[in-house]
Amino acid sequence: MNASRKLTLLLLATVLSVSLAAADHHGAAQEAAADEPEVVAYLGDQPISLEEIDKLIAGDLMKLRQQKFDLRNEALNTLVLEKLLDAEAARRKMNLAELMVAEVEDKAPAPSAEQVEMYLRKYGDRDPLLKGKEGAEAERMAKIQVGNQLIEERRDEFVREIMAKADLNIMLEPPRIDVRVPGYEPSLGPDDAAVTIVEFSDYQCPYCKRAQPSLDKLLAEFPDDVRLVYRDFPLDFHNEAEGAARAARCAGDQNKYWEYHRHLLTEDGSLERDDLMRRAEAVGLDMTAFTACHDSDRHRDAVKAGLEDGAAVGVTGTPTFFINGRMFLGALPKDIGDLIREEIERADKQ
Repeated sequence: MNASRKLTLLLLATVLSVSLAAADHHGAAQEAAADEPEVVAYLGDQPISLEEIDKLIAGDLMKLRQQKFDLRNEALNTLVLEKLLDAEAARRKMNLAELMVAEVEDKAPAPSAEQVEMYLRKYGDRDPLLKGKEGAEAERMAKIQVGNQLIEERRDEFVREIMAKADLNIMLEPPRIDVRVPGYEPSLGPDDAAVTIVEFSDYQCPYCKRAQPSLDKLLAEFPDDVRLVYRDFPLDFHNEAEGAARAARCAGDQNKYWEYHRHLLTEDGSLERDDLMRRAEAVGLDMTAFTACHDSDRHRDAVKAGLEDGAAVGVTGTPTFFINGRMFLGALPKDIGDLIREEIERADKQ
């Protein structure tokens, strides 16, 4: 071996040894850093960690994670369906267009006279395609519209049939966040339920009132598996919401929280002081005790805590629901029953 080649090999060996040592040091540093907060800035000698920053924007980060999941989930469903339809078309020796004609257009029922008449009554003045049309022409256009609806319904049914037969194992997990639930907060359902729904709500919010029947239905359908926790989140521009929230808690002092709560959500009223007193009488409260409670600051801190805890997890409007930590803004999902069953199954596996 000539001197030049020997020197080259020695240099390479030295470089490799230094690189391996550096890698070992970097790996050890990473392991050590895993237990320490990641520092992203220094104010003088004072470190500022990424954890501190994330706590300040936990709610916004949760929304971003939810948006990311929603986009991925939608894309996943689209991709899975495309693959299933292509496979079904290939199995039948058809192209995709032929498959859709055979399974959707050919199997969709024809519009009945009753359906066409009902459509005319319901949408005759609102459907732009019917504007200015009368008699047979209006009926013909209504028949086309009803036919299109029936085709869409059959398409959805076919998609469900295809998906039901698929050997599909989805491992894409939705984002979850820990939602603080103090022990004093009112709840319905067993404490050890597989599914906990935390609702941040406002008694002056019309959308919150609309959600009530869905919640009632869920609790009736899953009495042993669902727990509902109600947390106050009175919005700034709803002037009477905070007083109504305190009034409900005053009713809770007399073991009638849920009776008063339901009255607030199902019966019309101004939610001003006189209206709250009227409601208290309607549910049979001791008026002296209720009035003294409502006119005091007894439950103001509990209501404030709901606002603070909600803001910390990204609540900006009502109603906002967290189902086992999964965030749903504005309304419960249409497939809420299926979602609850999925969460029960997930809990059973843990």
